Amino acid sequence: MALKRTRHLEDSIQRYVVIWCKQHKNKLYHGIFHIPNGELRDKMTGIRLKKMGVRAGVCDLCLPLPGGRTFWLELKTQTGRLSAVQKEFIGELEALGHIVKVAYGYEQAIEILESIV
Repeated sequence: MALKRTRHLEDSIQRYVVIWCKQHKNKLYHGIFHIPNGELRDKMTGIRLKKMGVRAGVCDLCLPLPGGRTFWLELKTQTGRLSAVQKEFIGELEALGHIVKVAYGYEQAIEILESIV
């Protein structure tokens, strides 16, 4: 039961971050997007989506930046932790030169976003 509530809280944090970005679209935040790799699906849909490139561990939000740079943001609750596959994905992105941050809560996410522009 706690897992379901944690997921719901992370979803709420993400929605608030996206709303904040839309309100600050005069900066760079208007390009932020989410790749819906999570959620429960029936088996056949899961198989089809995996063949299309869905994978575990992908960060919650992506923000294209000037100069061909990309910023990735993983959102967690205050007590959340990265899974092994999330750590692996983040490591792969960082090795390629992408900017990746993990935010624990809405306030930290906004602080991080404000620091990249």
